[in-house]
Amino acid sequence: MPSGGGGVVSVLVPPPGTPGAETTLTAYFNHGVDTGGQSFGACVFDPDGAILTQSGVVGAPAPRPGVVTVTAKGFTESITPACDGTYATGSTSETIEPGSLVTFGFGDQKTAGSGDDFPTSFPGVPAPHFVTLASTDRLTAASPKVSRASDLGVDWTVSGTPLSLESVVVLWTQKSATLTCTFDASAGTGVVPADALLQLDKGSASFAVQSVHEADDGNPDEGGWGIRLLVQMPASTPTGLAVGSATLE
Repeated sequence: MPSGGGGVVSVLVPPPGTPGAETTLTAYFNHGVDTGGQSFGACVFDPDGAILTQSGVVGAPAPRPGVVTVTAKGFTESITPACDGTYATGSTSETIEPGSLVTFGFGDQKTAGSGDDFPTSFPGVPAPHFVTLASTDRLTAASPKVSRASDLGVDWTVSGTPLSLESVVVLWTQKSATLTCTFDASAGTGVVPADALLQLDKGSASFAVQSVHEADDGNPDEGGWGIRLLVQMPASTPTGLAVGSATLE
């Protein structure tokens, strides 16, 4: 995150028919942390990507987002910060249709942190389309094993016509480290390079494949606040969702 302060608001929408699944809304805002990262093609490895916290850098100005409300056709969900400005995850049985315009609003900012207020609203974000991994993909296995010394191909189909800025993201998490690979959703295929996988250690790592539409707002490069607005949908597999643990060899 930039030094002026910022945060992330994320809406995670499960595919239709997922047993017991709910749409979840998460948010965190901090004083501004940029842990950096190393690029490998479409992937970015960040050794500290999994440890960004609500508190951020001590002494920097904190944003004041207040109550976060997300709306779409047939959907409204809000989460309210605690006295320390942190947010618990909100969940609802309501869902968001692919392509629906998702809007984000911020209000009642007096309860959250100190420093400059956020605006009361941001531009809308179109929800992405659901994607399904090919049955031959390694990440569709119940307990996948992945060689770090080989490129990892990922193939998918999209339910509908994706917008030009829709992405498919393959996220690996191992202890404090993250490896984030972002591909054009309309491409239908992507490759996680071996050079990127070798940044992770042998052993267990968590993975998730999602279709994503993201909007960024603010002026972080000028020391102001910055915010990422994400609408995410887990990819389907023949047996469930493309979320789980794998063994890296």
